[in-house]
Amino acid sequence: DDVTIDVMRVGDGQHKGPSHLFVVAAPNLAVQASDALAEAMHWNVSVVDVQETAQRNLQNALARDAGQTERATVALVVTDEAQAVLTICANDELFYTRRLEIPQGFLLGRWEASHAAAVDAYTPVGEYVPDYGGGGVGYGSDYQAGAGSTTTAPAVSADNERAQRLLVEIQRSLDLWDRTWSHLPLAAVRVHAVGRSGEFAQWLSEELGQAVQAMDVSAHFPGFVEVAHEDAALCWPLLGLLMRTEDRKL
Repeated sequence: DDVTIDVMRVGDGQHKGPSHLFVVAAPNLAVQASDALAEAMHWNVSVVDVQETAQRNLQNALARDAGQTERATVALVVTDEAQAVLTICANDELFYTRRLEIPQGFLLGRWEASHAAAVDAYTPVGEYVPDYGGGGVGYGSDYQAGAGSTTTAPAVSADNERAQRLLVEIQRSLDLWDRTWSHLPLAAVRVHAVGRSGEFAQWLSEELGQAVQAMDVSAHFPGFVEVAHEDAALCWPLLGLLMRTEDRKL
């Protein structure tokens, strides 16, 4: 009685590819508060978006702008120091979503190149193992220079160690997509990271070995780019709500 559960089928309809269920749970008090506000404002509420579906709406609008609707695109949005939301969409549908924990101090830290051997964009990375004793960073045997090699990764700063943890989780999601949805290759990876989106995109491009772009919403929200980064971060999830073009009966 304390939780409202909504089950949505995504990745189905007229588009090719298996369908699957996406389940959203929210406290009843939160849903009731939204309903009370809508009733007081005389709003007819037919759809309630969560952050993942709001991000999907914005992501799909950018994909349409680039002519990429029939291929898969990735959006990774960091708006605070708690979580990043990663979504993968294709054909205007949400296929994959994951919330990634953001290391403390990530948005204020330095992101350095790992100087690891270049790998293909979708080559699985080795297991990341932080060296809590020496302040360094280590990787599983698959990530080392060769079988039986005793070469160790160079010591990195604490900031970069935290960044590498997030990087590994992003790479795992891309690897999983490539293995599971090989018929829908990725056309673009776009990111938002408050006031460091361009820097974040450049760092990920170097680390992942593929082009990563900062999410540019200026074509749809020309006035939004003039908002202070801290204030814009608070409004960012709402942009996707404004992009909803749902015409199906839900």
